[in-house]
Amino acid sequence: MHMRLTLLTADPLRMEDTLHFIANEARSQIEDEPGNLGMSLKVKEPIGVVAVETYWVSGDAASRSVAAAIRVDAVKATSSTVRWLEEYTLVFNSERQS
Repeated sequence: MHMRLTLLTADPLRMEDTLHFIANEARSQIEDEPGNLGMSLKVKEPIGVVAVETYWVSGDAASRSVAAAIRVDAVKATSSTVRWLEEYTLVFNSERQS
């Protein structure tokens, strides 16, 4: 499994617009991509930092995705800036059961 991490910075005063775009526009496009296994969104609203993780069956699936075009759309729509883009091989992911 591969994970792509995109770190964005946005105007804290426009954070609601940024989150709305990611949740309502980008999410459906990413999740409809072949090989996508899901995504997560993490936010530090007071300082305008957004971390988007997308999960893929392989590095090839991640590379073939429309994610680059979606990042461009996100930047245009929200006046945010892509600060960091990394791709990782996920070794393990655990969820603790209660």
